[in-house]
Amino acid sequence: MKIKDIPEVLRPREKAKLYGIDSLSDAELLAILINNGYQGQNALDIADELLKLSNGLYNLGNINQRDLKKIKGIGKVKSTQLLSLFALMNRIKNKRIELDNRPVDPEYINEKYGDYLASLPNETVVLLILNRNKRLICERTIYKGNTTLVSVSINEVIKEVILHDGYYFYLVHNHPSGNSDPSPQDILLTIRLNMAIKGMNIFLLDHIIIHHMGYTSIKSYYKHKHNLNKLIESIDSNNVKRNKEENI
Repeated sequence: MKIKDIPEVLRPREKAKLYGIDSLSDAELLAILINNGYQGQNALDIADELLKLSNGLYNLGNINQRDLKKIKGIGKVKSTQLLSLFALMNRIKNKRIELDNRPVDPEYINEKYGDYLASLPNETVVLLILNRNKRLICERTIYKGNTTLVSVSINEVIKEVILHDGYYFYLVHNHPSGNSDPSPQDILLTIRLNMAIKGMNIFLLDHIIIHHMGYTSIKSYYKHKHNLNKLIESIDSNNVKRNKEENI
């Protein structure tokens, strides 16, 4: 069956236009890249054959030139294009493995989440929960807001860290405006969170802001960690003093 004989809403390109690229199956995505078939086999049929040969999407990177020669309808040019795609898939896979074996730090965060978060039109907050070796246990998107305001529940952050047996954690969020400086709200959230977890045996390593120029560490923004701690202690002591005055 030719692609044009398939109902229009089921053709890969038309389906992508109607419902978005994420609505396509693995075979449909491959069919768009394969583009055309031959008499008796359309691009979708060839894509299905390719996925069967590789035993699924995850193993496409193991396909080589010799394997592609077994599939009728894939010529030299198409073979080179597909092998280039598979090589990129392998590099992405290897990069992820490399990242997963590294302790999490601001550079790791920027490499793994920077491009994605910087591309979002709205402020989004991601919580990264780590073990004692600073390896990633899990990630949670805990807030999606508008372009200028971010609101995070401190109780929710603490609950998630404890629920996943975390020891360290990072808060990461983007600035769609492109501004690289922490806002007063960003700093206040960092301070309040640090104060809330005192004595709980969980530790906020940093609050990272992703923007189009890279990232900003609120910890480094104060140049030395003790400056931020000093500010926290100052606010903490003022709160204690105010509470005492209210009780007089």
